[in-house]
Amino acid sequence: MIVLMRSTIGLTEAERLELSHRLFFLPRYSPDLNPIEQVFTKLKTPLRKTDPRTIEATWRGIDDLLDRFTPHECANYLTNASYASV
Repeated sequence: MIVLMRSTIGLTEAERLELSHRLFFLPRYSPDLNPIEQVFTKLKTPLRKTDPRTIEATWRGIDDLLDRFTPHECANYLTNASYASV
């Protein structure tokens, strides 16, 4: 199986027919369907409010904010992105 992202790779019809594999094209990138993007969106605003001034303070702030994400909420992000059952 060959999985290709929708890139500018150009295969001619003859080249596609020569392949003994099935081609599966992934959809164009969509942040709405990427669970980590959804988490980052929720994480960024409160992190900015903590106004960290050092790398260590930033990591500490992230660590504190990650506790706000419940397992149920994380599962909902995956379900919303149409990932396999969680």
